[in-house]
Amino acid sequence: MAWISAASIGILTLFRPHGRANAYAAAWRILNDACNRYALDPAYPVNGLLDAAAKGEEFIQASDPTG
Repeated sequence: MAWISAASIGILTLFRPHGRANAYAAAWRILNDACNRYALDPAYPVNGLLDAAAKGEEFIQASDPTG
């Protein structure tokens, strides 16, 4: 039973699900902020949305354990 627990902890540590979850949350906050600005500020450019999406993707990619 103890080896199952140790293996489970090892797998969870290896794949760092909390790190990926944090990266997705950070990406969502960045894009959500840009969406709100775009919706509320007529002067906010569409490129601001695209830049926010790209920055969010960078956060997610950085948390990917395979790459």
